[in-house]
Amino acid sequence: MTWGSQAAVGAVFEELIIMANDRYRRMGQGVIEKLATEWLPIRGRDGRICSAKVSKKAAVDFVGVFEGIPIAFDAKHTNSDRRMAWSRLEPHQQDFLTAFKHAGGMAFVLIEWKLSKHILVPIGFWGLEGKSILLPEAHERWGVKMPDYLADLRV
Repeated sequence: MTWGSQAAVGAVFEELIIMANDRYRRMGQGVIEKLATEWLPIRGRDGRICSAKVSKKAAVDFVGVFEGIPIAFDAKHTNSDRRMAWSRLEPHQQDFLTAFKHAGGMAFVLIEWKLSKHILVPIGFWGLEGKSILLPEAHERWGVKMPDYLADLRV
């Protein structure tokens, strides 16, 4: 699969999360927003915008509050059958999520695996075992159902 199609599948996963977040808001359960990446427009010789580059990466993909619990998370998609490298979470994202957890919030990585399985991995467990997360075992431990990925957080 090429990078472009991988990114497109990841975008579909993010849209699913956004729809779930909209539902949480309508039901009065929470407010969770997608954080935008800041872009710097690049202008051609004629002054028109011809391209753009990232000027500042968002700390993570989503931040909000669910039933009184502050949450922050990054969303990752993989087509792998068995594993996903821990390195898919960039250092600035891991640092932010770790600091968010230490400040009293719930921080995690939400993984979509093969378009059909979803795993919510708390940041405290990220990177503890080997070089990658073993997806079947992780699904047994942290599997969630979409679109209600926060069902287990209900108080």
